[in-house]
Amino acid sequence: MTAMKSGLVLVALVVLGQATLALADGAAKQNTPPFYPDKMKLLVWRDGQGAEHSVTNAQDWQRRREHILANMELVMEPLPAPDRLECVASAR
Repeated sequence: MTAMKSGLVLVALVVLGQATLALADGAAKQNTPPFYPDKMKLLVWRDGQGAEHSVTNAQDWQRRREHILANMELVMEPLPAPDRLECVASAR
């Protein structure tokens, strides 16, 4: 391969790599839950543009709960699936 062809191949690989990283970054941003500056305001949920809305029904609370769990998993690690949980002790 000539030096010019090698250079073009290298440039193409760099461009493809950057495009792949940009797509992955965009996908990660789409899956990131909204940021809540005041964690104590539980009866407020944020839409995709960051605007606040009051929790007024069960569907709103489900959305807020999903945001709470998703933000918690960002800080900690993903919760185990329910089928992976094991009861090690029970007191009645």
